[in-house]
Parts: sequence; structure tokens; C-alpha cells
Amino acid sequence: MTSDPWFAPKAYGYGASPANWKGWLATAGFCTAHAVAAFVLIGWSGDDRQPETWQWVLFLGLEALLISGFVWLVRAKMAGEWRWRWGNAR
Repeated sequence: MTSDPWFAPKAYGYGASPANWKGWLATAGFCTAHAVAAFVLIGWSGDDRQPETWQWVLFLGLEALLISGFVWLVRAKMAGEWRWRWGNAR
């Protein structure tokens, strides 16, 4: 657990949500990185060309790195433990 948590555990289910501006900034950066990767690697060239196989492979590899890095960050900056939650009933 960190002293200044960026993320708080969700009340129901598995995961966390931003708890302060740092968590929201990290989430916005994560979403922006996804959009930039999609635009640059998959792209919208304005014509009817389809992305090539190497572009898809690079894009999916980058997505895997982005997702695993963001999950690591959330777990490192989260208040509480990373587990399934049933709400206040349990």
C-alpha cells in the first residue's frame, strides 16, 4: 500500500478507479497512448489501404506492454489489496 494512493479499490468486482488527480492523469495518459498507437500504427491514411500484418503485430505488442504497465502502476499506487470485492455486504 502506498502513502498517497492514486487509485482506490472498486466496491464491487475486480479492479480500481482513480482516487485523485494523479490517478485521473495516469488514466488519461493511458487512454492517450492507446489512441496515438492506433493512429500511428494502424492509421487513417485517407485512402482505402488496409494496415499490413507487421503494423498489426507491432500494435498488439505495444498494447500488451501498455496494458501490463498500467496494471502494474495501478497495483503499485492503489490503497488496499488487489482482489475481488462483493461490496459492503461482505
